[in-house]
Formats: sequence, C-alpha cells, structure tokens
Amino acid sequence: MVSVFGVGRPSALPTSVSSLSRELGNLQIQLGTGRKSQSYSGLGSSRTLALDLRSQIAKIDGYQRTIQTVSLRLEVAQQSLTRMDAILAETRSSLSLTAYEVGGNGQTLAQYGAQEKAQEIVSLLNSKVNESYMFAGRDSDKVPVVGIDKILDGDGARDGLRTFLTERLAADTGSDGFGRLTIPAASAGALTFSEDGAGHPFGLKLNAVTSDLTGTAISGPSGSPTEISVTFSATQPVAGEAITFTFDLPDGTTETLKLTATTTVPPDEGQFLIGANETETGDNFRAVLAARITTLVATAGAAASAAQAGLEFFEFDAANPPQRVNGPPFESATSLVDATASDTVFWYKGEIETANPRNAVTARIDDGYTLKYGLRANEEALRDGLKFTALLAVLKFDASVETDAQKYAEVKERLTPGFLTSGGQASVREIATEVALKQQVLGAAGARHLTAISLTQSTLDETEGVDLNEVGAKLLALQTHLQASYEATSLLSRLSLVNFL
Repeated sequence: MVSVFGVGRPSALPTSVSSLSRELGNLQIQLGTGRKSQSYSGLGSSRTLALDLRSQIAKIDGYQRTIQTVSLRLEVAQQSLTRMDAILAETRSSLSLTAYEVGGNGQTLAQYGAQEKAQEIVSLLNSKVNESYMFAGRDSDKVPVVGIDKILDGDGARDGLRTFLTERLAADTGSDGFGRLTIPAASAGALTFSEDGAGHPFGLKLNAVTSDLTGTAISGPSGSPTEISVTFSATQPVAGEAITFTFDLPDGTTETLKLTATTTVPPDEGQFLIGANETETGDNFRAVLAARITTLVATAGAAASAAQAGLEFFEFDAANPPQRVNGPPFESATSLVDATASDTVFWYKGEIETANPRNAVTARIDDGYTLKYGLRANEEALRDGLKFTALLAVLKFDASVETDAQKYAEVKERLTPGFLTSGGQASVREIATEVALKQQVLGAAGARHLTAISLTQSTLDETEGVDLNEVGAKLLALQTHLQASYEATSLLSRLSLVNFL
C-alpha cells in the first residue's frame, strides 16, 4: 500500500514553523536589545560570570558616587582655606608695613577692617555642602563657629573676648600699675621688692637678676612670695655699672630691665643717679625701678596680657574649658576659674576632641582604602588665625598716651607670627596642602575606577551581549527559511487524495 505524506498521519512541518517563529522572535529581541537573553537563566553557564561582573560594576559605581560627594566637599573646604590664607597674609603684610597712627576709633591703620576680616573667617569656617558643615568634625550638622559679634562682645548674659581682655589686664596690672609686684620704699640704701602673692598666674614674675654694681649686695629671686633684695653700701657703684632684672610675663615670654648707674643730672632713661651716700642712691634706684616697671607693665605686660587672655578664651576642649579671672575684684585676683556656658560665649560648637581631626570623617573610596578628611575649626592653625584677627579687632590705643606706641609694637610682635601662612608652625597653608593631597588621591581613585568600569563593562557586554551583524544575518536566513516553510505548509494544506488518483 502506498503511503502519501500528509494523509493518514500528522505532519511535523507546522511544529517546525512554530519553532522557527519562536527563534525569529528571540532574534528580533536580541537585535532590538543587543542582549542574548532577557533573563540570567538564558545565559546558561555564563550566568554566574554576568552576575559577578554586574556586582563589581555596582560596587565601583558606589565608590564613584562617594568620590563625587567627597570631592565636592573638599573643593569647598579648599576654597575656604585658600581665602583664609589670603586674609591672614594681607593682615600680616598690613601689620608689618603700616606705621603707628591711631585713628578716631582708637585703632591703627593695620587694625581697620579687622572685625570684617574676622567675620569673613567665621563665614569661611562655617562653610557647608548639602547641610554638612565642613569644619565641624563629626558633628557636621552643627554650625561650628558662633557669630563674630558674640565672639567679641558676648550676648548680654554671656561674656565675649573683650571682657576676657579687660578682666585679665586688670589682674595682670594690679591696682598700682606695678604688675602685681610690691615695691616698698628703700630703707637706708636697702630695697626688697617681691611678687604680691605666691602661686597666682597674674602679672610679672621675678625670674633672674645679674649685677656688676660695686659695693652692692644682691640676693634672690627666692622665697615665697618670690623676692629680690638690692642693698647699696658706703662703697658706691661706679658710673656705667648696671643691674639687669629678668621678668616672666603672663604669656610665657620674658623681658629684661636694665638699670645703669650714672652721675649725669638728669639721668637718661634707664639710668639711676648715684647719690651722696647709699641712702640717696637707694632712693634714686627705687624711683627709677618703679617707673621702669610701670612702663614695662603698660607696654610688653599689656600686650602679653592680651595674648594670654586670647589663649584662655579660644583654646579649650571637652576636658579643659576656657579660663577666666576669678573676680571681682580683678586687680587682686589670685586664680582662674572655669568658664561656663551660662557666663561665657563658647566660640566653637563643633566636635571637641584632641585627636587628629582628619580621623573624624572618613569615606571608603576603594577596596581596602578609606580616605580620612575631617576638618575642625578649632585646629591650631584655624583657631589661631581667628584668634589673632579677633584680638586685632578689639584692642584699642590712645595717641595721647605716651606708652601706647611701645605697647602697639609689643602687640605687633606677638600677633604677627599668628598670621604666618607657612613655616615651622601649624599653618592654614599646610592644612590646604593636606586637602590638596587628598583631592589628588580622589582624582587618582576616580580615574582608576573609570578604567575598571570600562574593562568590566566590556567583559559584561561580551558575556551578555550579541554581535548585531551576526544576529542580522541569522535573522535574514531564518526569515528566508520561515518563508519557505510557510509556502510548503500552504501547499500541503491544498493536497487531497484526488490529486494522486
């Protein structure tokens, strides 16, 4: 019996056409998406590799987003540091180049604009990016520095820098202007002068004495309170011979005071007249010593007092609050007390730690690499920049006061180093250099990540992707095959037994 295809049994051709249609659909999707499959299951053995590659790309993308955020923060910080460095350099130059000339407001040319500069420094230290304050350490949600008006003058109930200076100056000067020294009258050519108390931190401290005065007995400094004795005898000093005292000042600096014996009338500054006997010489010596100490207290002593008051106001941490004079009365005060938040403006409100501020804020920017980039406004260089600018803003001078020119010179001597932008001490420029180095690290890491992403993406494309030219060729071939299958199916559908009879 002759068997005729399509007659008496099902044909496989429709199944083949259906399979070709599905393959055609898959190729069309591949051509449209460029991917082998729309699901990982369609990748077969390459599925694990594709998942690993995508995980790597996601991780690197996370690093890149972190780098972008940190880069923006450091750029803002760098701009702030650069401007602060410029302000300090301008102020230092002005201090160095301008002469002592007091204006109507009691300030010199170099002091003009100091408060505005201090205000700008405060603004720079309060820089923020996306509500994150750059100079607050870990406490980046807090404004790190209070306003300059509060820093200088307090806020009514709480005192600011100006009050600290006033109280400290009174304590260092004393009621008689002798810098907390007791200088009694000489007696029969003998003079013993001393500190007005033992152990307190105010005023002048007797450090040393040297002498080549003939026939004069010198003792001290010794005792408690510390004292020095000078006793003249019938054997009088010779003109030109001298005695030199060394004093410790409130800010830790030292000053010397030299008194030279003379027979010239009237004696020049720094000289004492040799009298007819030891009693007259002792009286003359005491008068000159008291006058010279008064001048020392009003000049170098006042400048040192201001510098120390600035330190006690600005330099504090969690364990060591600002220190202020325990008074009133301030002229006879014998101790410092801890300032409190209820009586003193604490200028810094950010993270208060003594550890390295860079460690306070970190960012993971690569496998095994964490960038440390914390900044705090109370870092030595930043704090000192604000401190010295604020001191310059509040100090006053009087052209009619003879000693104020020398006082200003002493102030300049102490403040000018605080405006150094580079050198052996901590400086704003050094912090800016640190930030710049961290920016370089970020840039290098970012470039490295871009290369890694490119290589990883290329491998992923090879794993998940298709060759569009190859897919196109397959698609054309499959369309031709499918067309032929459709035609064959059409012919079969028209076959009947009659055609074979």
